[in-house]
Parts: sequence; C-alpha cells; structure tokens
Amino acid sequence: MKVIVTGGCGFIGTNVVLKLLEHDQVEAVVVIDKMTYASNDKLMELAYFHTNLFIIQDDIVNIEKYNKLHDFEFCIHMAAESHVDKSLNELDNFIHTNVKGTYEVAKWCFKNDIKLIHFSTDEVYGHLEFEDGDRFQEERHPKPRNPYAVSKLFAEQMIDLANIEYHEKGKYLILRPSNNFGEYQDKTKFIPVILNSIKNNKKIPVYGEGKNEREWLYVGDTADIVTQLVTEEHNSINYFYLEDDRKYLNLGSGVDLSNVELIKNICEILDTDADNHIEFVEDPRGNMHDLKYAVDSFKLSCIYDTNKIKSNFKSNLKRTVEWFQSQK
Repeated sequence: MKVIVTGGCGFIGTNVVLKLLEHDQVEAVVVIDKMTYASNDKLMELAYFHTNLFIIQDDIVNIEKYNKLHDFEFCIHMAAESHVDKSLNELDNFIHTNVKGTYEVAKWCFKNDIKLIHFSTDEVYGHLEFEDGDRFQEERHPKPRNPYAVSKLFAEQMIDLANIEYHEKGKYLILRPSNNFGEYQDKTKFIPVILNSIKNNKKIPVYGEGKNEREWLYVGDTADIVTQLVTEEHNSINYFYLEDDRKYLNLGSGVDLSNVELIKNICEILDTDADNHIEFVEDPRGNMHDLKYAVDSFKLSCIYDTNKIKSNFKSNLKRTVEWFQSQK
C-alpha cells in the first residue's frame, strides 16, 4: 500500500507519517508540504535514510502536476492554515490553502481513484454555551464562528463539489478532530506557549478569564486512528462506500478542560503553582472566541477504544511535557 500525505511535515502530519512507517502494509509514504513556519524538519532528516519515505516541497494547489503518482490507494490531506488568530488578519492565505488547495487535492484524488481522508476540525460546528451538556454529533448543522473555521467548512464543501464533478464516484472520509496535543507541535500553539513561558520564567498569556473549554486529544491516538482507517479493510468498507451522511467522523477524547484547568494540569506535572504563572490578557478574538467545544465520539468508539484515549490523557500529557523539556 502507498499513501500520500499533504502537510505531512506539520504537527499532526509528522505523527501520522511516523506511525504509518511502522506498519508492515505501508510500502511507501510520499509527503507534499510547503514547509511553512508550522512545519518541522523531523521527516526531512528521516527521509535521508528511510527508503519508504519521500518528501516533495510544494504548494498543494500544484498537486495536479504529480499525475505520475496515481498508483496510490490513500491520500491523507492535512495541509492547512490552522491558527485562528492568524486567520483574523491573513484570510487570503487561508482561502488559498484551505479552500482552493483542498479542491485541487480532492479533484486529483477522485480523478486517480485515490481514497481521500480529509482533516477538518470540530470548530466547524460553532460553539456550545458553558452550561450546555450536549456534544456535537456528526449530523449537527455547522455554524462556524471565525475565519479559520469558515475556511475549513468551505474545504469540506469543496470536496463535495469535486465529487459532483466526478459523477459522485469519489471515495472520501472527513475527520473532525478536537484539539490535538503532543510531540512536534508548533511553538505558537497553546501547550507549547504554556511550557515555554514557564521555562523562560514568563507569564502565560490567558485570554479573558481563561474559562473557554476545549476537548484535548493526544496526537498519538489520532495517528493510531488514521493508520487503522488506512490499513484495516473493514474500516475502509464501512466509511468509504456509504452515503454522504456517513462521510463524517468526530475524533474526540471526552477530556474537556478550560484553559486555566489545562494550565493547572501541566503545572501539577512540573510541580509548580499555576497561580504564579498566569496573566489574563485582552482577548483579540472578541466575540469570535468560541466558548466551548465538545464532540460526540460514538461513531469513533465503534472502531477504536475511546475509553483508552480518556484514561491515558494524564500520562500522555506528561509524556508531552517531558518531550518538550528534552528539546533544545
């Protein structure tokens, strides 16, 4: 089996590629990555001596020129602009990569009969109120509330549009993961910011009162889930050959934490008092800062042990902290 991964040098991409390379069924992995600020060099270094890994540095909007790479079974599409704060000021980049790029990738996949796994986000659903006990189900009508989330919803719609163009013959699955954390995450994301602030004896900037809640999913679990979808035939049958209302799959952990609670969990690992490190700052997102995300992972639980994800959260958070501490 051969797999193409767009954005494979990013945070989640790196972890997915490393997991794929461990699997006996995977003969080759080709990564297409623009190598922006959010990319890292781990796979570039690995490609020098790993005979099954190939790196192409390019913009995904140019994917059509790689038609010789048509003997691939899966494309895992993760290339995206993903920072909400950046989307407020750099919308053109988000439209270019997330919308136009996804359309080009989807057309290329469907033209070459390649199954597409697209990484969207739980942010397309919009947000929940703090007191809301519901969780986002895949059937929920999307109501994105910031430019990044809107661009990701448009990306999903571009896949649907490409499928129409290719006479409804496209085989695709859209994943909507919750907040991932773990090794190789870009330094601009919240957990690396927390760790770098503590390390450098600086205050951790927390928007508003720090009450905004997110669901935290370890990237190793995400990589396991994706690898399972690619390598186990029954999962392909279940998700790539059904009607459109089954084309979505939430990836969640059931671990819901406010920003302050997350900081406290990390400070407990580091044996330091969170109150000494937090500085509440003005929220640049204003009304666009979603209050709470929480996904329903029932469909995921049918193919993956979601109880394990939740029970291993603290140990995986500790692993993440230790990994960042080991980096220079």
